[in-house]
Amino acid sequence: MTHQIQISFPDPGTSDRTVSVPGHKGLCVIVNPSGGRKWAFRYRSEGIPRIIRIGDYDDMDEVAALGIWGAYRREVDDGGDPYIRQKRGRAERRRAAARAKKAQALAAFTVAQLADNYTAWLKRQGKRSARDVERIIAKHLPDAWRVMPVASIGKVQARALYDELTARGNPRLPDLVAANLKAAWNHAERTRDDSIPNPWRALKLNRTTRRVRTLDEAELADLVEHLESTEFGSQDLRDALWVALYTAARRGEIAGMSKDHINQRRRLWIIPASEHKTGHKTREPYIIPLPGRALDIVKRRKGNPWVFPAPSDEGNHLGGDRLSIWLAEALSKANMEPFGWHDIRRSVATGMQTMSVAPHIIDRCLNHADTSSVASHYQHHDYAREAREAFTAWAAHVDSLRPSMRSANITVIEATRGDRRDDE
Repeated sequence: MTHQIQISFPDPGTSDRTVSVPGHKGLCVIVNPSGGRKWAFRYRSEGIPRIIRIGDYDDMDEVAALGIWGAYRREVDDGGDPYIRQKRGRAERRRAAARAKKAQALAAFTVAQLADNYTAWLKRQGKRSARDVERIIAKHLPDAWRVMPVASIGKVQARALYDELTARGNPRLPDLVAANLKAAWNHAERTRDDSIPNPWRALKLNRTTRRVRTLDEAELADLVEHLESTEFGSQDLRDALWVALYTAARRGEIAGMSKDHINQRRRLWIIPASEHKTGHKTREPYIIPLPGRALDIVKRRKGNPWVFPAPSDEGNHLGGDRLSIWLAEALSKANMEPFGWHDIRRSVATGMQTMSVAPHIIDRCLNHADTSSVASHYQHHDYAREAREAFTAWAAHVDSLRPSMRSANITVIEATRGDRRDDE
């Protein structure tokens, strides 16, 4: 390209050389070591020297170069700084590109991916609830939601799903599903750098607090009577409830009960420290006596190694949440007052208390961790004998509530009265 302005260029050196254009303040040409030349604008802003490249000298004529130079020159004369303006513009373009990239990634991030990421994280953390959470979400998350972008799920959709679950009649189900989906959304918020609104956070639940209750003697007798009926839930549920009544074990411990942990000769259920709630504190196994019919129930179960195998997941045990759902459905069908698995533990503890079992023995039966530093240092008796006696006495009481046992007692009493009349 032929230029009207004649410029005498030096030979290329070892570094960039700058040649000023006469008559145009600040306009110059930069000659680099390889011989390349570029139009540029030199100026000072608040005493700081600046240089902005305008374009390639061989591809841009003087008219175009002077036009850009003139705009820069006026901006500097008005107190501006083209370098800072361009720098800010580049930064804003980068931020806009990043926002667009995040928006694109968020639009492609589906609810199914969110749920899979959360359950995978639970498994990596070794959470025992991982399988239950995975099953609950897989069962109750609508198919239409799975392919939807997470950003498209708002409070309206969350409320609609919650109301649909409520209409199924199980009072615990909507809160259970909502709690797990809320946790999955929270995990996505923590682990992703894009903004994911959580529609479950402000959702008003049907039951904000769980009722704490204890089954009285009449309710226990009613429960025992229903457990001897084949119409109350499934055989899995009835056997699990019998184990809960005899052992006061936690729901998760019952669901994960393994025959490998049963010592039939000593009639003991030995749960390793890694598999019960307080094991990380005590580092000791949880030893539960199996008095009365408790061991018989475990022995006749056909699962191997799980006493309560999952019906649709071969090789795994039953989920604790599934036990809760089954219990709520069975109680509703039998028109019984609702209660939870932990209420059974509380009822067993209260029943032992009425039988004059010492509080520290009840704590031992319930596997409560001793938080007293003095006791942990100086008192090392495990109260195994006392706990066995308490469980044995409680099992006898539970058996006495069975209709067959009550009938047998009545028959014995009537026979005794008849013998007395004959003697008279």
